[in-house]
Amino acid sequence: IIEASDYTAPPNVTFKNKARVALGDGEVVLHYFGPSHTDNVIVVEFPEERAIFVVDSLNINRLPYRNLPRFYMPELIDFIREIEAMDFDIAIPGHGAPGSPQEVTRYREYLEALHAAVHDARANGLSLEEAQETITLKEFSDFDNYDAWLSENIEGVYRILDERPQ
Repeated sequence: IIEASDYTAPPNVTFKNKARVALGDGEVVLHYFGPSHTDNVIVVEFPEERAIFVVDSLNINRLPYRNLPRFYMPELIDFIREIEAMDFDIAIPGHGAPGSPQEVTRYREYLEALHAAVHDARANGLSLEEAQETITLKEFSDFDNYDAWLSENIEGVYRILDERPQ
């Protein structure tokens, strides 16, 4: 007996940037915008509903997960910009509540502020611990997990910059 966790079927259909898939009486549109949380996240667009679904790479009023495991930065920011260019009313993340296009923009603004603050801290010779003590990004303090994960988000960007200096 093959358990579901023991076997993953390889795809029999692939696409490069965009694909349309019939779904019932309608269709969904799959978009690949490049690396983000991982190098294989697909944005699922439901055109008739004016909605998109994005797992792990998009959060609404919520900090990204802990120390950004497997995240690509600054590619994630570019990925979010691609989402912002889409025509939708509802963004559905894989975790948390759905949101508006404006909330998608605010998430990108958080990522940009985080990346810039950590980049500047490193350029000014601050250690990780010093950066964690001084970077507050208070304008995003209303985001879920702000108190719990901001320090870890800073750690994640430090790690990413160590792995891929920019």
